[in-house]
Amino acid sequence: MTGFQLAWITLSRRRFQTVFAVIGVAAACIASDLLVTFVRTQTSDLQQLESDYDLIVGPKSSGPELLLGGLKLEEPRSGLIPFALVRYLDRRTELNHRLPIYIAGETKGDPVIGVDSFYWSRPEGFESPKITAGRVWESTDEMVVGLHTADRLGIKPGDSVELEIKPGVSKPTDLSWQSTFKVTGIADHRNPAFDRCFILPIEGAWSYYRWAVQNGLVEKVKDDEAVSYILVAANPEQLEFVETKIHEGSTVQVARIHEEIEFLKTLARGANQIAQFLCLLVFLLAALSVAVLVNSRFDSIKSELGVLRALGYTRGEIAAWFLLESLVPVVLAVVLAAAVEFVLFTLFGGSLDQISIAGGLQWPAVWNFAMWVLFLAMSVIASAIPLYRLYRTDARTAMEGV
Repeated sequence: MTGFQLAWITLSRRRFQTVFAVIGVAAACIASDLLVTFVRTQTSDLQQLESDYDLIVGPKSSGPELLLGGLKLEEPRSGLIPFALVRYLDRRTELNHRLPIYIAGETKGDPVIGVDSFYWSRPEGFESPKITAGRVWESTDEMVVGLHTADRLGIKPGDSVELEIKPGVSKPTDLSWQSTFKVTGIADHRNPAFDRCFILPIEGAWSYYRWAVQNGLVEKVKDDEAVSYILVAANPEQLEFVETKIHEGSTVQVARIHEEIEFLKTLARGANQIAQFLCLLVFLLAALSVAVLVNSRFDSIKSELGVLRALGYTRGEIAAWFLLESLVPVVLAVVLAAAVEFVLFTLFGGSLDQISIAGGLQWPAVWNFAMWVLFLAMSVIASAIPLYRLYRTDARTAMEGV
């Protein structure tokens, strides 16, 4: 009888302990995988936030909230800012470029934003959006669609697409704004968040804003033209001066993009270290449970070892039995974990793909395979103590008390 057959017979006879061990190790593997996936997704998102711009201007909020809202195209929770501030910035000679963004809302799972013509013509050295098909819009009833959105929805230049936006207000409402726009082009961006949106001329997007104001769904700013955020590029030596000028006579918030990104990266590194510690803790607990299972098994069948030795089984064959007895449950646990993760990714992968601006979440990823190999190695490590005890036990000692 081979070591595998001995291990399988033993595990079959102890179904409850085997099932408990498989479920426990599978849960540990799933928890570790999900934790690592979450942390790596957030870290990847921060890499995508790198920008050619120096400042971001928006409604009063914290710096990180302002940065993440503006560069991930999230509607500001504390209102809008008047477009008059953009006109003021146009008169400042210290600026290299400014980019106003109005986020009207969301439709078909992606944001609807309004920008002006400066969006397409940026200074030398800046990475401008690339029109991969068609052209830029020329009238307020036209729009450009981000590459990811176009691929997902099967949109191409020349299509007419109806946009329906339901206001994101706290009180329930059945109202929605609807308008049809002709698609003139498909745009590819460095920041994937802008590949997941409908890009309208800002005048076209303001038709939604005026409708929302008229229906009392958003608070009106000083004029009928508003923006959600403004990205500003300026000479490094002029940044402090520009910040001061922006704050003069206004109640907006200004954040330095690169400083906020570094702050968030510091937090992400801390989160990554915590995640690594938790994964190690989960791994050690799983290894301990398998080690206890195998060790208790060794103590309970010590006399059987003597019988097996007397029947002619070598230490190597008995060692293979013990090794497989710890390896088989972990293999089953890894297979179960992979199956559960596959189901979770199939059911909720689309939602994660929307949450992550990097997008394109793939399963299984490299770290999934790494975790599975680590857990398989754990089963070998867990067998080390009983294997050591086995090689120190001779047949006469094992038969004592029989």
